[in-house]
Amino acid sequence: MQSVWQEDLQAHRERLAALCNQYNGGWDDDATPDEKALCRIGYVRDLSLARDCLECEAHFTHQTDTRMRRGRTQKEWSDAGVSNNSSNFYQDARLNLVVRFDEDLRQFVPMTTIEYLVEHAQSISRHGNEAAAGHIHEWEQVKLSGPLLYKRGRDSDLLKQTTNGHTRLATAKEEWGTDKATLLQYPTFTAYQAYPGRALVVVQLWEGETLVDSWLDNGPGGSWGQLTGYHPSNSFHDTLYGEASDMYRGGTIAVMKCPPELYAAHIGQVYVKPGSAEAYAYHDTLPNPVGEFTLDGQEFVDALKYGVVAASKNMDRPILESLLLEIAGSTLRVISTDCYRLLLQDVDLAEKSPGAIPNILLPREFARFVAQTAKKPVGMFKVRIGQEADRHIMEITGEVQEQREIKPVRFVSRCEEGQYINYGKVIPSAYQHRLLLDPTATTKALKELQQVAVNDNNRVVWRFDGQQINVSASSGLTPPQSAEIELTALESDGSRGEIAFNAQYARDYLSWQDKPVSCELSGPLNSFVFVNGRTKLVLMPMQIM
Repeated sequence: MQSVWQEDLQAHRERLAALCNQYNGGWDDDATPDEKALCRIGYVRDLSLARDCLECEAHFTHQTDTRMRRGRTQKEWSDAGVSNNSSNFYQDARLNLVVRFDEDLRQFVPMTTIEYLVEHAQSISRHGNEAAAGHIHEWEQVKLSGPLLYKRGRDSDLLKQTTNGHTRLATAKEEWGTDKATLLQYPTFTAYQAYPGRALVVVQLWEGETLVDSWLDNGPGGSWGQLTGYHPSNSFHDTLYGEASDMYRGGTIAVMKCPPELYAAHIGQVYVKPGSAEAYAYHDTLPNPVGEFTLDGQEFVDALKYGVVAASKNMDRPILESLLLEIAGSTLRVISTDCYRLLLQDVDLAEKSPGAIPNILLPREFARFVAQTAKKPVGMFKVRIGQEADRHIMEITGEVQEQREIKPVRFVSRCEEGQYINYGKVIPSAYQHRLLLDPTATTKALKELQQVAVNDNNRVVWRFDGQQINVSASSGLTPPQSAEIELTALESDGSRGEIAFNAQYARDYLSWQDKPVSCELSGPLNSFVFVNGRTKLVLMPMQIM
């Protein structure tokens, strides 16, 4: 059997040693590109193991004769020190051993210097293109879950410390004040390859459709320099998804996930901390008051808290991302929707100023901020509406309990402007069945089945007669599972019914109900309604599979 190697092991080792000695000056500052490419030629960690790996690969690639027909493991390739590339390790391994495969001789033969430089350039270009493609994909997969603060400056101003050579760190929040950073409400990243054959990419930061800034990013292992960014590692993704005030630094570029109090400062929303004069001031006094009302603080905060859950989280639709506050007579109605569900909550007013009070579109993030901050409201809250140019301003004042003290709070928000959907058309005007459900038992059944339905968009199916509901779910990968829910039929035409819906949406509503909930249904293609006291949830049906 002819050997696949033209050189024996000793001759090969001696040739590589000679090449290594010949080109060891490639690291000099004045070395040519070719000399730099040749500077590491001839260095192989374990030549015998490397030849075994390459001989086995040649058998699969060129159908050569060999007794070693077992594929080499990744560890064996690594131990041999001949390749760290998964896309074309065969070419990289040949370059390390400075050999090419001669189809006529059916053997590995020594490469000439010209052959090595040509293939080395091909390998570098391939690596660069693949790295850039992966790098671009990672940047474009960065999906921000909220607004972003952005600023540019000298490294010495942006960078305060490093940890293990990385440049992600926490900074003082005051360094990101309204005069020092720009708030991006709808930030996105895009990237493209700067030069063919190189891993360098141009990263662009956008605010909606407006370009904010761009910089060069060398990717993992890239050198630092002006306008050079840091590779979007897992820590960067965690920073943007999380609430921590961590910093991403790229030469002269810095961005930070915006914490609630800074978000409030930048878009004109104010929270005066209890018992202190410290504030991210926007309005010390409310401009041009146009109306006010007073209501129970706990009921108001709860309405905001639950309304935030049902509001849209799509930043491309700021109107639906807001909560509609609508006053009719002595009642405040809080409406929120994400187009799949509609939540209506009515709260009684204790007092109201004379005349009509305009409807208000309260930003979801601000409503969430108020609900999180005023977790233990005390007594009544006063809400005042002001007018500034073409936008409304809302001010909320009251008292909250912090540990054993009662302290005042004040919140101010600029409101969204625009036309909210005509939500009245979504609410069914009639029904065939009205059922009475125990919220605790229903929530438990839905929770158990949702573990199966999670792979099917949380889809569950209700099939009911006059006595009970059979609720079932299927993932498409496992047999369907079902549970029974007892009910009381308050009104029914006697027919059987079925409907599919998102179990998570129903659980979001039922989990905070402490009294029996009525459910009004018609056909499988009609929306249906949960009603409890002064709250109402309208759910859009899903297709029954």
